[in-house]
Amino acid sequence: MKIVIAQHKGGVGKTTLAVHIAGVLAENELEETLLIDCDTQSDSFRFFTRKNPNTSMELLCGMDEVSVLWNYKREKLSNKTRFTKYDHIVVDIDTQVQNSLQVITEIEPDIILIPVDKQNLSLQHLAEVLSLIAKNEGIINYPARVKIVQMGSQHNLDDRLKLYKIYQNILVMVFLFHT
Repeated sequence: MKIVIAQHKGGVGKTTLAVHIAGVLAENELEETLLIDCDTQSDSFRFFTRKNPNTSMELLCGMDEVSVLWNYKREKLSNKTRFTKYDHIVVDIDTQVQNSLQVITEIEPDIILIPVDKQNLSLQHLAEVLSLIAKNEGIINYPARVKIVQMGSQHNLDDRLKLYKIYQNILVMVFLFHT
């Protein structure tokens, strides 16, 4: 399974979500998990390896047997056979929209997770990310499932209704890709 965490609003929990998902997937000791850290801050890489990466495309085995690749330059993964041993690939993307599109197009994820929090900018950027995905139907490997992940503990039903009302047209369009 290939999972991409995409959202171009900083501070919404992309790295936190990527690290937790990789950790959960790695619990099955019979399956190999790779976390690709495409952020210059290298937080995902440092979380699992407890080391600062030295070069782009550095690949190490970290705690919980999660392999971590630091690809902050978003170099093409043209040798995809290099990654065939992995049952799961989780990608933590930085905040730039163009980088998200590049990685999504290349990785061809099964699932695109978009974290949001209560910040208004988070919700505004959600619409932009969903629109970007919808506009690239046919370029991006469909049918990728898109899931919106609410981060933080302050969410309630009113927030979900507000989110739905603000971006109803885009959400309906994206959810149609699921079916």
